[in-house]
Amino acid sequence: MAIAFIRRPILICYSILSVVSSVSRIHAQTPDKDSLAILTGYAAAITFYHHSLMPETRLFRGGEYAEYAYAIHIGHPFFDIDHMQKGSVYYDGLHYDDILLIYDLVRGQVVINDPYNAYKIALLNDRLDTFTIGSHLFIHLRDSANGPGPGFYELLYEGKKVRMLKREWKTIQEDPSATTADSKEYINHSVSYYLRIANRNYIVNSKRSLLRAMKDKRAAVRKFIRGLGPDLQTDKDQVFARAAAWYDRNTQ
Repeated sequence: MAIAFIRRPILICYSILSVVSSVSRIHAQTPDKDSLAILTGYAAAITFYHHSLMPETRLFRGGEYAEYAYAIHIGHPFFDIDHMQKGSVYYDGLHYDDILLIYDLVRGQVVINDPYNAYKIALLNDRLDTFTIGSHLFIHLRDSANGPGPGFYELLYEGKKVRMLKREWKTIQEDPSATTADSKEYINHSVSYYLRIANRNYIVNSKRSLLRAMKDKRAAVRKFIRGLGPDLQTDKDQVFARAAAWYDRNTQ
């Protein structure tokens, strides 16, 4: 039994390495029918690897997530909604798709269920490179020299010379008008946007500061933003992302 237990992961890894070797040879080529078959095989091998190790102890490395011990009367501490959603993580060197997770913006933790749904696990931030929640992609910046500071940021746009990031965080505040016996907590929600053009970083929390950062094309960017539909005008994420994309395309 011990021998069988050891051989299985070795055989699985050998199969995956064989496929990866084939994939690496076709990256520089135009995909043909055979190349697409190899890429499909690679995806299938990774899926097989994950399923063969269920439950995957590598994904579940982290501490037990502590639920909030008190009721928050206004708001909640999480990104978007207050329950888990489908997403993905790139964690400890491996990509995991189609998992339930939630992002605690107060503690800065990404949380998943344990394999038996008995408790929740807070993933270790130093092993978490990227994650998605629905259509939202978050990246982990570690080097403050190349960005606004360490932490998780939503990637709104990234091109050849331009990148637009969004960072959200929440804090729990106590209602000063409440009595000591009837204290009430509420959530304070903060958002900041960060634009990177070439090697320079800008905080752009308003259209005015966005236009200031794009001063060499200020009039053209203003005209582009005004041309967006009325539904988009009120969506700051979309306005900033589209303006960044336009500027990236129209800058030498």
